[in-house]
Amino acid sequence: MPVGVCFKGVRTLVASYLLSDTSLEAGYVSAAKLRKNYLQRKRVKLGRVHEFNQVLEGLVLHGVLNAKREGNTLYTLNPDRPDFLTLYLGKKVRVSPGYHRSMTLRARLLALRGGIGEYATGTVSWVPWQYKPMVIMHEPKRIGLTSGGGGVRWERSGFENGGVLLNLVFDPPLHMGEILEYGFYTWTREHYARSRADALKRFGDEWVREGLEVRNEAEFVELVVTPHRDYQSARVEADTQERFTPPTGNMKIIRSFQTGQEKLVWSYHRPERGRYFIAWVPPEQ
Repeated sequence: MPVGVCFKGVRTLVASYLLSDTSLEAGYVSAAKLRKNYLQRKRVKLGRVHEFNQVLEGLVLHGVLNAKREGNTLYTLNPDRPDFLTLYLGKKVRVSPGYHRSMTLRARLLALRGGIGEYATGTVSWVPWQYKPMVIMHEPKRIGLTSGGGGVRWERSGFENGGVLLNLVFDPPLHMGEILEYGFYTWTREHYARSRADALKRFGDEWVREGLEVRNEAEFVELVVTPHRDYQSARVEADTQERFTPPTGNMKIIRSFQTGQEKLVWSYHRPERGRYFIAWVPPEQ
């Protein structure tokens, strides 16, 4: 099966329907039986049988379903599955001519369990010598194809060292198979170091970083940075250890960029859980 085709387009909706099929909770079920159940109550069209089977195998790859290969393949829910499958996670950052920072984050998740009342989407933080970011939360969406969905709202809470936690609260709690979409935008004045010397003075490191944390099983993630084109060098770093360390130049380097690129783009299908950074060295002066 080609990498990354499991949950494109209508396949996401099919996965949502499959997870709401109660027969999966009762024991092993054949693909033919699951497809028959789906066809009896579908609201979205799915073409060939192999597309339906690709969705099933995608859920197996992500640890959502267990498969038993005995003649016809049988499927059941994995009791050790995670709470969510991240279908898409993307962060796009732009460095303005004034070294201001604008950031947009968007995500699409599939709930793999019911009864979840809230979800921590992330943290917007700053240090005392930085300007406080402006934060705009986009209206979240909760899509329940069989449950009818429910309410979802943002909840912000500050913490002591300078920052805000952005949580989503569900009322009623999520049902298994619901799709969740959310995003937010931030803008920070004079956020970035203007030179290598400035970066060393402010952060003790010549590398400036923008990161993305993959906390769930994930199908596709991307990190896009539009830097000043006069950066000296740029690369992608990864920290996939269970216990994260502060980002430093000693992290695992998984890709290097040529200089002079307008955009630095890193994207990956089914990445390991961990933190990923695009890092670059500002101009010398």
